[in-house]
Amino acid sequence: MKTTLLDITNGRKTAADNLDVSISFNGFIKHLQQRIQEEDGIKREFFEYVLSKLHADKNATGDISLDETEKHKEALYLIYNLLVPVITDEAQQLWGLSVPLKPHIFFGTNAFYDLLTNMDTGAVKCQILNNADNDMHDKMKIQLLCSLVLEKLYRFPALHKNELSYSVEDETTGLMNFFKINIDTRFVEVTAKEELPELNLFELAAEMENADFDWSNLAARLPLTSLKFSGFSIITAKDITSMQAIENIKSAIINRHPGDEGDYYKGVVSSLKTIVGSNDIEFGLLPVFKLNNKLVITRENRTHNMMVRVFGTMDQQDDFYQRTEAYLENPRVILYSNINTDNKEHKYLSYLYQNGIVSYALFPVYSGTHLAGVVEIFSKKENLLTATTLTKLEPALPLLSQLFQHHIDEFSRNIENIIKEKFTSLQPAVEWKFRDIALSYYDSNEDSGKKKTDEKIIFKEVYPLYGAVDIRNSTVERNNAQSADLIVQFKLIITTLKEIKKQVNITLADELIFKCNTWLKAIETKNINEDNLKITEFLDEEINPFLDYFKNNNPLVEPVITQYYQSVNEENGIVHHNRRVLEKSMQTINAAINQYLELFRDEVQLSYPCYFEKFRTDGIEYDIYIGQSITPQKPFNNLYLKNIRLWQLNSMVAIARITQALQPELEKKLETTQLIFIRSSAIDIAFRNDERRFDVEGSYNIRYQIIKKRIDKVHVRITGERLTQPGKIALVYFNKKEADEYLEYIKYLQSKNLLKKEVEFLELEELQGVSGLKAIRVSVVLHETTVAERKTIAALEGKLN
Repeated sequence: MKTTLLDITNGRKTAADNLDVSISFNGFIKHLQQRIQEEDGIKREFFEYVLSKLHADKNATGDISLDETEKHKEALYLIYNLLVPVITDEAQQLWGLSVPLKPHIFFGTNAFYDLLTNMDTGAVKCQILNNADNDMHDKMKIQLLCSLVLEKLYRFPALHKNELSYSVEDETTGLMNFFKINIDTRFVEVTAKEELPELNLFELAAEMENADFDWSNLAARLPLTSLKFSGFSIITAKDITSMQAIENIKSAIINRHPGDEGDYYKGVVSSLKTIVGSNDIEFGLLPVFKLNNKLVITRENRTHNMMVRVFGTMDQQDDFYQRTEAYLENPRVILYSNINTDNKEHKYLSYLYQNGIVSYALFPVYSGTHLAGVVEIFSKKENLLTATTLTKLEPALPLLSQLFQHHIDEFSRNIENIIKEKFTSLQPAVEWKFRDIALSYYDSNEDSGKKKTDEKIIFKEVYPLYGAVDIRNSTVERNNAQSADLIVQFKLIITTLKEIKKQVNITLADELIFKCNTWLKAIETKNINEDNLKITEFLDEEINPFLDYFKNNNPLVEPVITQYYQSVNEENGIVHHNRRVLEKSMQTINAAINQYLELFRDEVQLSYPCYFEKFRTDGIEYDIYIGQSITPQKPFNNLYLKNIRLWQLNSMVAIARITQALQPELEKKLETTQLIFIRSSAIDIAFRNDERRFDVEGSYNIRYQIIKKRIDKVHVRITGERLTQPGKIALVYFNKKEADEYLEYIKYLQSKNLLKKEVEFLELEELQGVSGLKAIRVSVVLHETTVAERKTIAALEGKLN
């Protein structure tokens, strides 16, 4: 036991700083006298013995200054032995006495002092459990003070526990240990120096039932400075480290936000370290993600799992998947307390050892009956992991199960959302309608037991917007690339056949060389697009069988034939070089277009939810439908329609500028054309179950769909040139009113130096079944890009590199 004076406030102000507070044994003596009256036998004799000792102690019945407490060491020992069971191990007991209402310790067990002070410096190391909650901590102290006054002077029963939470750094592990501090004030006497104010205790009790009860206001109503507090408080501490670590994990799960994965995992791992009591033990968390019944390793898994990282650096992903799948089929606890040169019989143990891991364990975690994840436990120190270590983790398993299941559910939701947004027609803006229909099917089938007939999903009176970004002359470029590659291929075939003729005297080789030269001349002098099928038949039915035979039966010519087949490999052969270059350039441009359209889609959804669907051609086309029937819960106004039309035109400007800025990154220089079809009147659209997409509904509205399909190749009536031109935006319309609205948008973008001043007004040639089409054509200012455009370009360049 120690009588050292210890102020654990570290100079921090407390609610009792200005109060009349003193140490006294009077309250304890009165309690002891009462117990003597109630008891008999040995217990009474012992109480009488202690009381006699206290009376024999000079000044024991008066106020005792803090500096003089050591003089009453015998009395303090007797108080301890009365209040704590005799058989209690003092070395394990966290117990002490303090000044009333103040955290000034003057007597306690060695264990209590060791907990609160640094073993080397003697400095106080105890702190509030959560420094962010200092205000809450102070509020609890005011609550304790007011409750004590109400209990002692107004006979108002205590409504709360006198408990505070503190954390202390473990000097050995460096981890925080957590303790619940109980403050026992039963031997504190409160006396009033003047008349007490009256309080309506019934009203007060009702007010205290509210969680936001203002204890500071109550403290101001009580005459605290006119009161005297004498006696001592009994302080006991209970180690709640494991319990608090569990609470911290629970809090991390509840308060987790997307994007803070690093801090989230760090917090969970820190809590697991606290539970096992070692900072030298690390943890990896591997939720079992499965897609199409196969294990999936995501970026998140690679970051937070040691085994995944180790196998990744060893370029052994296939081996990792095989071993993990085998483990998942038979999940069990695996423990290697000491990995050394003698027990590295397993390849994965060797990988771990090479990375400094000498202790390793796997712990399966279940959600219900299925495996939700695996906890990985490892250390770079030998023999740190034992069966006892794993047992300590058992209280955390239900929360880890919940954590893993949350990640699995989130992974599944993200995959479904990506599928909906990028690959299917079921978008968030219209999903509510499908849910309503699904509920209708469900209710109908439940009520009648019969299958309900198909119900059409229709959105009436929606306004359509159509846009198309096409790669200029893509068909011509594709034919040219194919012709260039075929020229290379036929020259290689001729060279190969001549080499075979040298080694094998076969006249059929001369005939094939003749046919190849005939095709070569045809390819070099004309467009062979319509002869593609014949060329393919010639290669498949005459050239390949001839080469295969000699490759398999004549070792002398096998090398030259093998070299030819390597040249026609689609992935890296020289015969497909021009087509690969063209395809890569087209993919880069389409990726840029697609990325910007996704930004455009996200922006317009914030204004007013609408249906937005993209189609991949050689470029990209898109349909947008907006109207009250798509978003019935939000009033529709034409302002939203005008807003999205301006956005559409602005996005076409941005796409033209972005694709132009990408030219230096392209092996094959390609240009894009931009087209908008203006339709001012509303149409109806319906979901086509057979095509799994939305389309126009009604014979009158079908005309809109027909025009969309035909205007991409339309020509100007007088000049005969194609309407769509690189670096320009073409807007097709029927009547002047439709054009006037877009002319205002064009003027606005011209003022922003995004469009050039010249605007062309054109009449278009008649199409099959369509006449009277007109167009506006305006050039885009291409020499500058905006911040948003540069970000898109930078993102694409990153993917290219």
